[in-house]
Amino acid sequence: MSLHPEYIKHKTEYGIWRDTLNGGDSYIEKYLEQYSTREDAQDFKYRLAMTVNPAFASGAINDIKDAIFQRFTEVKRTGGGQSYNTAIDGLSGGVDNFGSTMNSFIGNKVLNELVGMGRVGIFVDMPKLEGNTLYDTKDARPYLYVYRCEDILNWDYDTNGNLRYVILNRNSYKRDNDGIITESKQEEITVFPNRIITPSGTVSNALGLVPFTILELNHGLLRDIAKYQIALMNISSSDINYLISANFPLYTEQINQNTEMNKFMKKETDVVDKEKIGVRHGRQYPIGSDRPGYIHPSPDPLLASIKKQDQLKEELRQIVALSVSTMRAKMESADSKKADLEGLESGLASIGTVLETGERNIASLWNRYEGSGGEVVIFYPERYEIKDLDKTIERCTKMLKMIPSIPVLDAQRALMDKITTLLLAHNIDEEQLSLIRAEIYKLDIVTVNQDILIADLEAGLISKKKVGTLKHYPEEEIALAEKEHADRLARIAKAQVEQVRGVPDTQTTNVSAEDKVNTAKRGDQKKEKLND
Repeated sequence: MSLHPEYIKHKTEYGIWRDTLNGGDSYIEKYLEQYSTREDAQDFKYRLAMTVNPAFASGAINDIKDAIFQRFTEVKRTGGGQSYNTAIDGLSGGVDNFGSTMNSFIGNKVLNELVGMGRVGIFVDMPKLEGNTLYDTKDARPYLYVYRCEDILNWDYDTNGNLRYVILNRNSYKRDNDGIITESKQEEITVFPNRIITPSGTVSNALGLVPFTILELNHGLLRDIAKYQIALMNISSSDINYLISANFPLYTEQINQNTEMNKFMKKETDVVDKEKIGVRHGRQYPIGSDRPGYIHPSPDPLLASIKKQDQLKEELRQIVALSVSTMRAKMESADSKKADLEGLESGLASIGTVLETGERNIASLWNRYEGSGGEVVIFYPERYEIKDLDKTIERCTKMLKMIPSIPVLDAQRALMDKITTLLLAHNIDEEQLSLIRAEIYKLDIVTVNQDILIADLEAGLISKKKVGTLKHYPEEEIALAEKEHADRLARIAKAQVEQVRGVPDTQTTNVSAEDKVNTAKRGDQKKEKLND
């Protein structure tokens, strides 16, 4: 068997990665370790039954998958033949003959493999035609199915980036006369542009290309985190076993050695009274001895274990973030559109680029099979995000509060641009986002805090019209508000001859002070009566 150097390099790791991705009871049974010197077979069997799989690694992969999958509604596909456009919408059997749209096929069957394992293959197949008439071939069209990375044994590309060959491991089924599968085995096939070699013989490949596309990252996420999950599962299993099996209080009581010795020296026919203990029974104890009591195992080992688990979980989260941020397409160009992105977003964008390239190859092979349809144009979104809305809002709120204290207008605009991008980039298309960002750099006042604007208005630093513009009030609304305010003052002036307490717009002097002139003070009447 001829194997690719990359396959040989990771061959021993594929099993752990696959088991971690699949999870289940078989994962627990395979990777739960027995305490060789402290645990017999029966105790291990009991602990095995109580152990759960923490599934942190597969959960992290699902987070990455969801971050990309949620933006599939923005993937743009134009061009191609009728059967291709029908299939990508999930009609007439879909892209895989099981009714899948292209989005669901990529999201459910390709993404997990690509993110977790780092490589996945897609075979673009065509059913064998039984006749040459239009009626015989009217329902024939290409369809897709996935090959796992451990089933892609060897491959190579020519100078144009096309596959020269690919060697695959596939399942072969033996069926009875009713079509029921009676036997399954794996067999190796080699696909060339002009022929396909199988154990049963060689068949021609009239396509002229290898009908296979490989989607590949520089590494999969499970490379760095699979063993963390194994460690967490074993520590957690030990803790659960301790809590269930060993976390019991023990009754203790001081004894008199002479008395206890006499009990052992009695004949077997002598009856020894059994003392009852518990919350409903009292207990006598000799004068001068300590009171009987209960002791319990120290929680310190358990607390130390929990602390270590928390540390491992935090390390795992950091490794996931670092691993995703360093993900790149195997053949990514230096002038990639992700050059201006950072961290997690850059890694997610790289995954999107791999999917985009792979789908273009699929469309090209599809059209080549049918010999019809123009070039298919496919564009994936440029920005992706692992959503944590609360943290994003908190981060943007802090930056928004910083804007008024920055003295440079261009810096204020740049910060507002960043806030806008963080909040909207993953919810609107790139064209709309570009228009909004362009509007930001046209602003001559960036501050939108209402308290600051009102304070500046009252201090005479800004006009009502400008405040209205910043608050996006229509111009006619500002003029109408000023007119209504003037009318209100006029009505008050006309209706009230004197200044009225509580109506600030009509007061020019201190009405309260004037009212108190020549007004009797509290207690004056009592003083007059006493004088009488």
